[in-house]
Amino acid sequence: MNFELELQKKDKEIEILKSKLRSFSGEDIYVGEKEVKYVFKKRNSDYLIVGFSGIPKIGTPPNYNYAKTLVNTEINQLFILDHHGMIGCYYLGENKEFAVERSVYELIEKIRVENNICKENVITFGSSKGGYAALYFSFKYGYGNVISASPQTKLGHYLIEQVIAGAYIAHFIAGGTKDNHKNYLDNLLFDVVKKAEKSPNIRIHVGEGEMHYKKHVIPLLEEFDKCGFKYILNLGPYSSHNDVATFYPPYLLESIEEITKG
Repeated sequence: MNFELELQKKDKEIEILKSKLRSFSGEDIYVGEKEVKYVFKKRNSDYLIVGFSGIPKIGTPPNYNYAKTLVNTEINQLFILDHHGMIGCYYLGENKEFAVERSVYELIEKIRVENNICKENVITFGSSKGGYAALYFSFKYGYGNVISASPQTKLGHYLIEQVIAGAYIAHFIAGGTKDNHKNYLDNLLFDVVKKAEKSPNIRIHVGEGEMHYKKHVIPLLEEFDKCGFKYILNLGPYSSHNDVATFYPPYLLESIEEITKG
């Protein structure tokens, strides 16, 4: 497939999709190297939970996942939108330049510092794409806790081989879809884990019959074992990736309670 040509054809579709971006109550924009849309809900708490979104369905705009799940949770909440590229860029950036990542990190730090929250009391979370981002940011930037669900950890294989629109995301992030780009994407999270000075408190939820468990979670757990990082693995009784939306919310709430009250 000629991705350069296909991407040109997608330009009009992307503009149409972006024109559909909804305005959410309380939404604001952080202006760094890149604009980052977010919703911050302030609470009287020493904790900050940071939510990353999954991949939206084709033809629908990105959304703030699990905001309703946390509506009665009395800790500071920061939900960040992944709205760059066709359907997101895993909060990383375009052509290996990571401007989106840097802008997202600056936003998190701005909110954290303004609310006098220590890094150990930051909780990152999300499922699928959001689960990847939660792991990536917690390990790379030294946040204390991560509650990740069904993450894609071998990003190159997942985007280029397993997802219909994934090749466009891969091309946006890495600049291509050849084997070298695939390997580059596959190694991003694993390199961050290997370089981490310390591990966050790790909690991972995934369906025991999911493809994500065998192909993405197990390889990451093996890397944790090599690094001596402890983790909690929660297996759900399901095999369809779509069921994470049913089983993850109660586990997320339970984990937040244990982290903040324990």
